Order: sequence, then C-alpha cells, then structure tokens
Amino acid sequence: MKVRDVGGRFVELTEVSATETETLSKFIHGVHKACAHFTIGSDHELNAATYQQAVPIILRLLHECLPNKVGH
Repeated sequence: MKVRDVGGRFVELTEVSATETETLSKFIHGVHKACAHFTIGSDHELNAATYQQAVPIILRLLHECLPNKVGH
C-alpha cells in the first residue's frame, strides 16, 4: 500500500487526555468490528454517543496536525 505524504505531524500522546484516549479507542475498536463484520447494534459501541464524543477530538487533532490541509 502506498500513502501520500500530506505534510503534517504525528499526534504526541501528551496532547490527548486519558478521557479522549478512551473515547478514540472505543471509536476505533467499533469501526474495526463494524466494518469487519458488517454489524450494527452489537457490543462494539459504535453508536451516536460514541460518534458525538469522538468527532470533536478527531477534528481538533486534524486541525492541529494538518493546519494547512484542513479547512476551518
């Protein structure tokens, strides 16, 4: 697989709180399970509440790590 370098930088662990880490872990775990098994409503916790918690974190990190690539 090839990935295009879009600039930016990696997220430092110190930039993400323990609560944010937990939210993002739940989100990523749910995405992987839901995509792999085409499931909805199982125990993967990929639901509206998880999305609502994860989206602001993801957008903040995108703006911080790719400031010239992500619109404001």
